[in-house]
Amino acid sequence: INISVDLTIPEPIEIEISAGNTIIQLIRFSDTTLEMGILNGNIGCKGKNPENIRIDWQSIGHRISDQEIEHVIAWDRPTTIVVPISMIGSGSRNYDVALEGAVSRIASSDTQGELISGGDLVLTIQPDGLLTPGMYARGEIVFQDEFSVEQRIDITLIAESSFTGDGALGWISQPSNGLLAISILLAFSVIIGRDSEN
Repeated sequence: INISVDLTIPEPIEIEISAGNTIIQLIRFSDTTLEMGILNGNIGCKGKNPENIRIDWQSIGHRISDQEIEHVIAWDRPTTIVVPISMIGSGSRNYDVALEGAVSRIASSDTQGELISGGDLVLTIQPDGLLTPGMYARGEIVFQDEFSVEQRIDITLIAESSFTGDGALGWISQPSNGLLAISILLAFSVIIGRDSEN
């Protein structure tokens, strides 16, 4: 694969790949001073016809990590929430940020333009009578950079209720905690049942 501006034919490289998933690094940031380019070449198995590849690439300041965001919000009044965004890389990028799905009916992004690595996303929540306690609004946060490259994050907003807080109902509403409580009550009833038989 030739990554230089020199268009001479490079020497083929043979790489032994073991069974399973393997990551092969084709280009390193330190290999070039270019900010964008096209990766051309052939790839294939020994003894087989190679496949032509052509990959457009660009150097970016960071990449947003795969993540899912879940946040409890007020169901009856406007609020603002700050959502930390996990990123790989230390540079900055310019984004247009939008929300899609049911969440877009009640939320909008105050964060637009340059987003630095480790930065937060600020969302304004306007329920406008569309939520009731305990209701879920799911969707995606869409980040689109100046090259029209999109990255998406799943988001779930949960309207607060007695089941979403830190109280006893909130604790027992979690499936694992509910099963634990049922197991304890079942064991307790078996012990009491044995005592009453004696």
